[in-house]
Amino acid sequence: MSAKRQQSEAYRQLLLFESDESNTLRHGTDGDGGTEATMLEERQPLTAIDQQRALTQYLMEEVTKPENLNQAYRRVKANKGAAGIDGMTVDKLLDWFAEHKEEFLAGLLDGSYQPQRVRGVQIPKPGGGVRQLGIPTGVDRLV
Repeated sequence: MSAKRQQSEAYRQLLLFESDESNTLRHGTDGDGGTEATMLEERQPLTAIDQQRALTQYLMEEVTKPENLNQAYRRVKANKGAAGIDGMTVDKLLDWFAEHKEEFLAGLLDGSYQPQRVRGVQIPKPGGGVRQLGIPTGVDRLV
């Protein structure tokens, strides 16, 4: 790929993430004299807050898509694992979800869903001592 085409590709990718307001020169630079910088070099990155907002604005809509929930369920089911603080095994997760589906999805979408406490378990280490494990509930693993 030629250098000119690579620069064009990089410029197009930046446009996907930045607003039109970012097409200005850096603070304190008037662009006169010396070597001229291209617009690509003069773009300011988005602030961390703007990036976080962009990443999380539709996060729960993505989480609650049926294909994502089904994939998450298959992963939780395949991993098996012990029951969390609620005592519900992974085998009973599908039945729970069928009964509580509407309120579960509504809680995720409106932000009221809160994960439950994690069950603490200590397992022995081969060289002595114990290792602390935290076991979330099956529903929290699915989320």
